[in-house]
Amino acid sequence: MIRDKSYELDSGLVTFAKDHNVNLLDYRNLDGITKESFLDEMHLSENGSALLTRRLVEDFVKIRSTVQ
Repeated sequence: MIRDKSYELDSGLVTFAKDHNVNLLDYRNLDGITKESFLDEMHLSENGSALLTRRLVEDFVKIRSTVQ
């Protein structure tokens, strides 16, 4: 996640994840994260970090429920 810069995921990473059935969590465009959610170009503020952490927890719970 980088403020003000869009970027593509490495195609080798995407292929590896698909080929090995690995969940790839892509948060490049996370709802609620805005320019104001960053302290600088790469570091999230406390509020931005909280939003990302909540989303990670939600996604981990979903992934775990499909594994068991």
